[in-house]
Amino acid sequence: MEHRSGLRLRLRLHVELWKGCRKLGSYLSNDIGFGGLFVEKCENVLEEGDFLLAKVTVDTVEGPQQFDMKVMVVHKSGNGAGLMRADSELAVNRALTNIMMKMAA
Repeated sequence: MEHRSGLRLRLRLHVELWKGCRKLGSYLSNDIGFGGLFVEKCENVLEEGDFLLAKVTVDTVEGPQQFDMKVMVVHKSGNGAGLMRADSELAVNRALTNIMMKMAA
């Protein structure tokens, strides 16, 4: 069942998940968009409703670039978890726009 209806890119990015000052682990995204992302194989360390920090790393020609997204766990499955953005920070919107433009080129 689809949980998001916005634009998404099937993109494998490195994602660190943090709850407060505790690192939960390093994972890979399955897709990402302005509304959030799906992170694989993290379902065992998360609970629905958790608020987390997702540190997303994008490999660019200039080298790896990281941006932080505040997210909330909205669903879990046997494959991972759907994380909805819980912020509207301009820097994150710019980073996502840059990723999407580069992927479309």
